[in-house]
Parts: sequence; C-alpha cells; structure tokens
Amino acid sequence: MTARMLGSLFVVLASTSFGLFTGCGGLGGVPLRAAGSACGHDSQCSSQSCSVPAEGGCGVCVDVRALSQPCGGALERCSGSATCAGGVCKSTKKTLGEACTLGAKGESFDCDDELYCARDYLLPILASCVARGVLGGACDSLHGCALGDQCSGGECVVASLGTEGDSCDGRQCVAGLFCGAQVCRTATLPIGANCGGDDRDLNDCAPGGTCAFTGGPPVGGYYPVACFPMPQEGEPCPGGQCGEGLFCPGQFGSNAPVCGRLRTRGAGQDCGFRDVCNAGLECRSGVCVEPC
Repeated sequence: MTARMLGSLFVVLASTSFGLFTGCGGLGGVPLRAAGSACGHDSQCSSQSCSVPAEGGCGVCVDVRALSQPCGGALERCSGSATCAGGVCKSTKKTLGEACTLGAKGESFDCDDELYCARDYLLPILASCVARGVLGGACDSLHGCALGDQCSGGECVVASLGTEGDSCDGRQCVAGLFCGAQVCRTATLPIGANCGGDDRDLNDCAPGGTCAFTGGPPVGGYYPVACFPMPQEGEPCPGGQCGEGLFCPGQFGSNAPVCGRLRTRGAGQDCGFRDVCNAGLECRSGVCVEPC
C-alpha cells in the first residue's frame, strides 16, 4: 500500500470519527471560537479546551493559562500537564531549563505541554526543556507553538481552519478541501484519473470519487491507483469510503466490507458510527442533541 493510500485511509477514519461521533461535520467555522463562546467539544475552541459538564450538555470555551499565570477564574484553566495551585498554574512535568530525554526519533514526553525537549547543539548528548514558539515566531513539526496558536507555513499564528490556498502545515482545512503539499486545495481529478502520479500531493479525486487500487501490477515499485466512483449501498468499500448517507463497516475490521445505509436519529435518540443525527442536531456523548 502506498503512503498516499495509507494517508487517505487515515484521513477517512479521522474524518468519520469527527463527523459521526462528535457531530462536528468537518469542523466548519473560521476562526475557531473564543473564550466564553458556547461549545460542545474541545476542537471547536481556539484554545482547544471546552468546559463540557461531566453529565453532558454544552460548555464554554475557556482560556488555557500559561505556567505561573493566575488561574481559577470562571473562564480559565491550566494546561493538561499543569494544575492550579495557590492561584497560579504549576506544572506536573519538567519545566524550563530542566534536563529531558529524547527518544531515537527525537520524541520526548518529559516536558510541560508549553515546552518541548530540545537537543543541545554544542553537546548533542544533552537536552533540556525550552519554550514553544510565540505568536509570530518560528515553528516546525518538532518545535510547536504556544497553546491556543498553531504552526502554519513555519510561523505561529492564531488558530483557525485553512481556506483554499492557505497553508495547512500544522492545521486542518475547512470541509471540502484537502491538504496537499501543505496547502489547502480543491480536489478536481475526474473518475478514471491517476491519483497516484508525480503530482499526487497537488490534487485528489473530486467529490463523488475515491482513490483506490486498480488491481494492476506494480509500476516503479508502486501499485497503480485511480479515481473510482464512490461506492454505493451494497457495493464493496475496501478503501473505507462510501457515498453520502452510507457507512463502511470495514473501518472497524470487517473482512468483507460493503456500504450500508446510515440510520438517522432524532433529538434524544442514540447516535454513533452507524447512527447519525438529523439536520440541526449533533451527536454528543452518544445522544442526538441541539448543537452548542
């Protein structure tokens, strides 16, 4: 399986999870919601933190306070690696300047969420916790931005969803666009087009199509792929995708997946992978409810 196909399958699984389990429907809305705005999920907030009550219902977007900043207000909370103690955020992990350990691939979980583990350029065997990029500062896949910001085009910017032509380096695109070569793009490849060529990162199958194996022999070390019509009810869905209003059980391990019809649910009814809420409702905690 090519890297493109693996990536496509991952995107399908992720988008299905968001669309069906949370009811976000593609995470629409630019920019993300500010502190104090109603929310039902962390992903709706620019701070990525929503105060959803444990018993369910709507919450509000809260401001994630930095280490040593005051906390405890109605719209304030500390990061996941810190606690509010004595009225200020205090880390439960290693803090600025403390030694940390890097894994074989540069990974580390030692430092506070606001920090990352950086190797010493003069003594590479040493590493310490350093600050993430500030708004307007530089960033990359290893050096992230401060909480509430995101890395876009190598720069820390205010969190939002990318529209056509925007960088999708470190952020998602609005619904209907895909991320190709780190830019949000509109897919235009017609049915039958090669979706695995040299420009596979610059385009994708237009709506109604899906990139799948042709069944032909490998060419240049890659199995050929092309745009096929999106599988409909009762048709096989080996790539994990189906037409609108359908689901593919293969996403959860079926040996012979075929597209089945989603069951729509009304307010107060159960919802999940095979059960989606009617228009105007969203699925929260497994129940169809009014959106926040």
